[in-house]
Amino acid sequence: MAMLVLIKKYVLYYVYTQIFNQLFFIIIMIILPFHLLSQIFTESFKDGVGGYNGTVDTYIDNTNPNSSFGAESSILWDSFPSEYTGFIHFDNLFVSEGGPIPDGAYILLATLTYYVFNSGNDANVSEVLISWDNSLTWSQFDFSNDIGNFIGLAESGTQYSFESIDVTSSLTTWSTNPPLNNGWIFQFTGSDGCDVYSSEWTNLNQRPELTIQYSDNFPPDQPTLISPSDNATEVEITPSLTVNVSDPDNDNLEVIYYVRAVSTSVDSNFTIIGIPDTQFYTNNPGNNQYFYDQMNWIVANKDALNIVYISQFGDCVQNGDTYDSEWQVADAAWSIVENPITTGLADGIPYGVNVGNHDQTPIGGGSSASTAKFNEYFGVSRFQGRGYYGGYFGSNNDNHFDLFSAGGLDFIVINLEYDTTPELAILDWANALLQTYSTRRAIVVSHYLIETDTHIPPNAFGTQGQQIYDALNNNSNLFLMLCGHMHGEGRRADVYQGSTINTVLADYQDYPNGGNGFLRIMEFRPSENKIYVSTYSPSLDQYETDSNSEFVLYYNLGAEDFIETGTIAGVVSGTNATLNTLTLVPETEYEWYVEVSDGYNNVVSPTWSFTTTQDNPLPVFLYSFSATTIEEGINLEWIVASEIENAGFIIERSMQSETGPFTKIASYLNYNELKGRGNASNSKTYNFIDTKVENNQTYFYRLADVALNGIITYHNVISIIHETKIANFQIQQNYPNPLNSSTTIIYEIPSEELVRLSIYNLLGEEVITLVNKVQGKGKYILNFDAGNLASGVYLYRLNAGNYVETRKMVLMR
Repeated sequence: MAMLVLIKKYVLYYVYTQIFNQLFFIIIMIILPFHLLSQIFTESFKDGVGGYNGTVDTYIDNTNPNSSFGAESSILWDSFPSEYTGFIHFDNLFVSEGGPIPDGAYILLATLTYYVFNSGNDANVSEVLISWDNSLTWSQFDFSNDIGNFIGLAESGTQYSFESIDVTSSLTTWSTNPPLNNGWIFQFTGSDGCDVYSSEWTNLNQRPELTIQYSDNFPPDQPTLISPSDNATEVEITPSLTVNVSDPDNDNLEVIYYVRAVSTSVDSNFTIIGIPDTQFYTNNPGNNQYFYDQMNWIVANKDALNIVYISQFGDCVQNGDTYDSEWQVADAAWSIVENPITTGLADGIPYGVNVGNHDQTPIGGGSSASTAKFNEYFGVSRFQGRGYYGGYFGSNNDNHFDLFSAGGLDFIVINLEYDTTPELAILDWANALLQTYSTRRAIVVSHYLIETDTHIPPNAFGTQGQQIYDALNNNSNLFLMLCGHMHGEGRRADVYQGSTINTVLADYQDYPNGGNGFLRIMEFRPSENKIYVSTYSPSLDQYETDSNSEFVLYYNLGAEDFIETGTIAGVVSGTNATLNTLTLVPETEYEWYVEVSDGYNNVVSPTWSFTTTQDNPLPVFLYSFSATTIEEGINLEWIVASEIENAGFIIERSMQSETGPFTKIASYLNYNELKGRGNASNSKTYNFIDTKVENNQTYFYRLADVALNGIITYHNVISIIHETKIANFQIQQNYPNPLNSSTTIIYEIPSEELVRLSIYNLLGEEVITLVNKVQGKGKYILNFDAGNLASGVYLYRLNAGNYVETRKMVLMR
């Protein structure tokens, strides 16, 4: 009997437990915010793998216009001896087609990967507008009407290698309308063809593959401005910044506000034009016009784009001193931008021409080679006396420099001859120029600086580029280096002693017609601290829009940085979010924007502006006041927008409540770092470390500023719990993720260790190193700006002592 009772009790316990677990699961499903249950999914499509057989691919041939090649094991693009054009289509992707991806899914990233077994020229990739199959022939396809949006460049890369192209934009379009999925067309860009394996190839691993990452959670909608209206005037110095935010999934939202004063020290936008290698325009009479088109376009757009300087990246001609006719073409082209009548400038538009390896005799001979023709046509005598010409090294113009001003800023451009073993005297000369003109922002141009060994920055330095960088990187005014030589595009960003040097490559000589006239447009926007880079052909009236052709470089051009001034969490979708804790400077123009997050996705609003009204000024205009617990104690940091007759600051502390009582712990009378600047119109960050603190104790801090007349003004109270107990290594998931441009990475180390934190692409290649030094025990918060990276999935890895951990982040533009 006792045994039966025991069994009965066990059975009842089991039944009740199962009921409780199911009820608990139902309750959790109801009360959890929907976005917490959202996921990121990945689907891969490759014929013969996972039961998928929906790939259709072929090529067509103009010399066999009625033949189909759908059964071939390769896809070709070429222009010689025949014109080959490739096609590829992946069917059955979306649910309505019988595939796994829900119609209307939010596409995070889509990548088309292919295997190159015979490398050559790249291909222009566009969407196909009509349906087609393996029987497609040249005579059936209408190239004028059957091609849709240009997607980007399919890299030929190196022989026997996998290459890929980002096709996210196509999948985003097809997700909302699957019948539009007709795949892509690959059109040749040169006469050296490229062969890739098709879905009929025997090796499954080397067949084309489409990988798609998608989410069931959509990003928030673009926020709507409520108040103050854009460009409003007479706005109170304590404004209420209000936006309406909403989310397709009705998630609660977090709204982060960014504000800055519009600097009066920066001027209008201006543009520098880069002219990549022109050798095949000058040596082929049929291509001369592309060179002339570039120069005529520059003159025609001089005022609209405020073009202030033109830089040629070397290889002006193909055959050095051999053919005078090539130099005559170059002379005629550059004379167009020198014309004082059409340009309206006595000296024409400032420009510099570099010596490339093909401008030397013998070709690639370096500083010991002859550059007689270069100096005959573009020597010192051509530029001497022009207002922008700075001077030269030695006895000729092989190495020279220019000076110009734009946007209220002064610049120096140093042009260095191609030489893989650069002379120390020339590098010393360039270094001396950077020091002599230390107040000028510096650009170095040389024909060969970086490689095209990878399609994801950073590209490796070439031999000469490495030596130039090593010799000149100690000059904080050097911010940009430009080059050509290596066929293709690339860039890298190097940080030395806190200063970033961007190196950018552009060379289109392997395109049809010697480059199709593509040039680089570098628009400097001082008010944004950004350089917008684009690639354009005046002859074709066409832009290249892939991530290596169109991107933004971040550089301090004198404008105030945006400052994070407040965060409002838990905002219900469809309601307003208001920030009303700011105190601003009277009669000052401000710009602001918000970043809205649903916990998975972020959107950034447009930038709005307003101007404050006249008011009785306060001594200090405070942007923010924050506290952070660190090993040494509690770090207090505050950012001021400006100061008026400010003697300094006082810090008070309470251990009881935000209402006090407070005790003074630091004063400008005792600490130099707390002294004010009197009158200052620009922002500044102050900080003070309170070392007399205990673990697990809550502290309340109050900041006050003291005017020169002795009046004390108190600001908001902040609180923090001091906790420095760190027992284990840890790296947290970055936030936000996915990210649009920047993200925060937090990690903890329990002891002093050599710490290395790096970003990698999915090929395992290191993209950038964020930390590589010995760090003490503590919690570290690092903001990573991914503005120079292409959209995609990246890994970040922490190595500290014997601890190694890797996490994933998604970058979406």
